[in-house]
Amino acid sequence: TPHKWNACDDSGNTTDADDLKFMSDYGIKYCHNDSSGDYWAGAAELCGGTSKMASMADLAKIADYVYNTSGTGAHDNVYDLTFDPTKAAELGLPSPTFYLWSGEEDDSYYAYIREFSPGFTGWTNYGRNGYDLLAVCLGN
Repeated sequence: TPHKWNACDDSGNTTDADDLKFMSDYGIKYCHNDSSGDYWAGAAELCGGTSKMASMADLAKIADYVYNTSGTGAHDNVYDLTFDPTKAAELGLPSPTFYLWSGEEDDSYYAYIREFSPGFTGWTNYGRNGYDLLAVCLGN
């Protein structure tokens, strides 16, 4: 179960030593203060830190692979694609539709994601309280 870290006060700050250590240990810049929890921070914890999560550029490369295309930029939305479920399965990914967290925060409420849908891949910022997203952890 992902960690539902929630350590901030209403102003989006924390002075709690354990929470500050958690943020430092996992490369988290912004304290999230939504009572429903911070699943993005939980993904960062499971991966061993934001630096070990896929970047937006990494997610674009995954999109190129599973859609049999090339040149997708980190912040590109691309339409009229054909999703290859065999290639997705090779990477341990489900068939569309699914969403992948990046290791990049927008602010205390949002982190960046990439959507994988039939015929479309795109990026956006998404609420860190989103519980139904996946993360790709990077190896050595």
